[in-house]
Amino acid sequence: FSKGKSRFIDLNLQGHQVERVKTFKFLGLVFDQSFSWKEHIQYVINKCQKRINILKYVSGSKWGADQATMVILYKTLIRSILDYGSIIYQSACITNLKKLDVIQSQCLRICCGALRCTAMEALEVDCGVIPLQLRRKFLATKAAIKYADDHNNPAYECFQDSFHLYYGKYDEQFKPLVLKVKDVVKNLPKASICPV
Repeated sequence: FSKGKSRFIDLNLQGHQVERVKTFKFLGLVFDQSFSWKEHIQYVINKCQKRINILKYVSGSKWGADQATMVILYKTLIRSILDYGSIIYQSACITNLKKLDVIQSQCLRICCGALRCTAMEALEVDCGVIPLQLRRKFLATKAAIKYADDHNNPAYECFQDSFHLYYGKYDEQFKPLVLKVKDVVKNLPKASICPV
């Protein structure tokens, strides 16, 4: 993995040369050699597009499901795909992440029966769905709080006082998630942290 020009390295495992690829799918996430997440986001979009057709089939002003049912279908069939791995791929550039907002907008328009020109904010309010950017932050913070409280989790050590020694000083915008939630976790009473 490299952001700059990658060097070719011959790797052998038990006498067999390891094939060099630009992308690799692992546990449902598509990793690319520059960690841009562009390939993964395109994979997610393609997967969602197939399920959007289900929403279209059950929508209709006279015979289709009501808006509440449509929103539940969206959350179950499509937003669950958008959520999976979002803790990891939220570091993608804004341009790539905006492509996922288009998917949510398209789905909410179908749920509401709204026109194409309807503002995304209006759709989110009408359907009671938060923007994907806030959803990703919520899921990441929830996971970080869970990991910080579990002493048996390998990620627990990242939340200890020595974490800043590995990463130094960060601009607030690019601060690692661990440091962003560290103060929140420290001030939470133990009883309020429940298993997710």
